[in-house]
Amino acid sequence: MIAAEQAGLEHVLEGLFSSIIYPPAVWHEALAPDRTAAGLSTRPWLKQLQARDQVFIAELIGRERLSRADAEVIALAKQEKLLAVVDDRRARGAATEQGVRVIGLAGLLLIAKDAGIVAEVRPVLDALARTGFRLSEAIRREILRRAGE
Repeated sequence: MIAAEQAGLEHVLEGLFSSIIYPPAVWHEALAPDRTAAGLSTRPWLKQLQARDQVFIAELIGRERLSRADAEVIALAKQEKLLAVVDDRRARGAATEQGVRVIGLAGLLLIAKDAGIVAEVRPVLDALARTGFRLSEAIRREILRRAGE
């Protein structure tokens, strides 16, 4: 969500979802000094919600070595039975172990292309890369292959 905001891709998220629920740690990460996602607060389709199981969050941070934001996303998705948008490899693995369905931002771009929200995936991946979004070259090639680009 943060990378999408920084790359000016809010319309992709809004086009795919009627609402997005995110935990407080994502908000705090978005407003860290090196981030520029203050515009998130003005999006009516974004809703902040706190995960209730703080013990589970602490376990994910300690045992799985996840960031607080990723741990809160997984806990919230598990609590509310939602799809988690997670790009960190460890976080994706931890979420899957917990029975949480996950998708990454690159996967969302494939869905957005199929839905006609974006015409091409390559320029969107390039815009994300300019924000510091990391994607292995192998995954990038696979996403572009699936997109027919």
